Amino acid sequence: MKKNYLVLSVVCSAILLSACNQSKAPENSAEKVETQQPAVQNTTNDAAASEVVNDGPIQQFTAYGVTQSWRVLVDGDQIEVEGTALPNFTIPVERSAYAKGVEFMGQHDNKAVNVNINSTPCKDADGTTAEFSVTLDYGDQVFKGCAVAGIAPTADT
Repeated sequence: MKKNYLVLSVVCSAILLSACNQSKAPENSAEKVETQQPAVQNTTNDAAASEVVNDGPIQQFTAYGVTQSWRVLVDGDQIEVEGTALPNFTIPVERSAYAKGVEFMGQHDNKAVNVNINSTPCKDADGTTAEFSVTLDYGDQVFKGCAVAGIAPTADT
């Protein structure tokens, strides 16, 4: 029995000694990352394609009805609403971002106006997929639709 403990203690001592002889890791974390990461080179000839630009959150959206005729233009801190089932108006709004979208909130004629744009893709009446789904609340009315980034001009009719 004593032999087993002796063998076990010798093996443990050998393991501990070999661990102490390991090379010391760099103290500077940036130095450590540089030594572990391979260099990345851009092989594109087009300078514009090689730049990654992040201008922050999207500031402009065009939202539109799928089954009813309405449209909301979001431009920074204001929205313009137009449609057949609600009045046309432009109001200032507050922006509130959340994990999967953004909401714009304001008031018109003592009615709450909320435009909630989320990252769920949406199919419009033509079957075209838009990048966002939208819910427009105007007072007690609720309108569902799709949205795209940017201000889309009205169609020529």
